[in-house]
Amino acid sequence: MRRDGAALAVGATQPAGEPAVTMLESGGWGGIAHYSYNLCEALRELGYPVCLQTAAPYELDALPRSFALHTFEPSSSYQERWKAVRTTLDATGAGLLHMQSTISARRDWLQLARLKRAGYRLVTTAHNVLPHDKAERDAFGMRWAFGRIYRMSDGIIAHGEQTRREINEMFGIPGSRLVVIPHGDYSFAAGSGDRAEARQQLNLGRDDLVLLAFGAMREYKGIPELIDAFAEIAEEIPAARLLIVGKPIRVDADEYRRRIEEKGLAERITLRAEYVPFSDIGRYFAACDVAVYPYRHIYQSGALQLAYGAARPVVATRVGELATTVRDGWNGVLVPPADTAALASALRDMLSRGAEELEVMGQRSRRLADEQHSWADAAAATTDLYRRVTHSGDARA
Repeated sequence: MRRDGAALAVGATQPAGEPAVTMLESGGWGGIAHYSYNLCEALRELGYPVCLQTAAPYELDALPRSFALHTFEPSSSYQERWKAVRTTLDATGAGLLHMQSTISARRDWLQLARLKRAGYRLVTTAHNVLPHDKAERDAFGMRWAFGRIYRMSDGIIAHGEQTRREINEMFGIPGSRLVVIPHGDYSFAAGSGDRAEARQQLNLGRDDLVLLAFGAMREYKGIPELIDAFAEIAEEIPAARLLIVGKPIRVDADEYRRRIEEKGLAERITLRAEYVPFSDIGRYFAACDVAVYPYRHIYQSGALQLAYGAARPVVATRVGELATTVRDGWNGVLVPPADTAALASALRDMLSRGAEELEVMGQRSRRLADEQHSWADAAAATTDLYRRVTHSGDARA
């Protein structure tokens, strides 16, 4: 098995058995890129041949890998990207395309229909049933396009029962084509960095009680509620600090800053509105005591898996698959969405616990990562789906 990080050139002669599946992740950075990397590695550990088609620059290019990697040129057009996907499929002999993300959701259905007519199989991972952001979700033709993609898919992976049920009910997809495979863990990114060093790097005190909200800043993430909830507990817990870290996407981070300043919390809340490189993720989780996910809506969260991988307890809203992924009172606390008072109460409760109790809860998160979110288990279930759709008769068009 190759561990040299080799990226096979499109059109090159492939070694025997390489690869049977092309996985498409169109961004090359962020949570779905991290998910795709881990799944590809786990598939190769099982001996399953896979090639990842993604975008350059590829954020994880420096990590060792055993799967083949093809990238789009940064300046390539939409049509050129789909041509590259087809070239990769042909060059590698892959008869199955596994979609982790679209290139352009409202246009991709036509490209996928062409692949289906050519006899290729299609598996889609529904990280989100529809786009989270309202403007994108409600864009003309978006729901129709996703429905078309789902109906063309020979198999659809959901990360929990609620997601599976929603796809079934919203688009009429037969249950036989829907399979639940839990989101894999992200311990590869969260790591187990040195707490004292991480706090020094982030200008945090040794005895601070640190809350962390990590991940892309988006409308549905509930950041305003978190700021307001923190304001309710800040005076009674002087050691409390809040880090809000992530790249703003379709939100104005300055509005969050104004909210923080209006509440007189500029010295207590650190807002870093920027994308965090993969190599820096671990320090934030090493530095924090509790990770917070105040989402208004979500299906599943890769950022939550960072907390689990780093053995951190969590406070989260009872939305989507988080309602069952987090075990209320065991490794964290669940609260209703958009309920500032309930969120403040949960933060107060967690920060009032001793360090030993938080450590125990964090180790329970790590246990969930190992036992419920294993990449080996995810890969085994995924290969079962691959085999099923490959031997299920004529491909659907």
